[in-house]
Amino acid sequence: MLVTISARHGALATATQELLESKASKLTRFYDRITSIVVTVDLKNETAPEVEIKVTAEEAPDLVAKDVGN
Repeated sequence: MLVTISARHGALATATQELLESKASKLTRFYDRITSIVVTVDLKNETAPEVEIKVTAEEAPDLVAKDVGN
């Protein structure tokens, strides 16, 4: 499984990237046919970053989740 972490309008600290990758990797507990996970963090508004997670799995449509921090 491939986990990709990227940021828009800024850069993420290495510790933050590692945390996001470890959390995203836990999704295989729910579905073992996941082939890739793409996490994108938009830092345009630093006080409320937007996070989007796109999960690609075998024989299933892509799953997308978005949230905004406070």
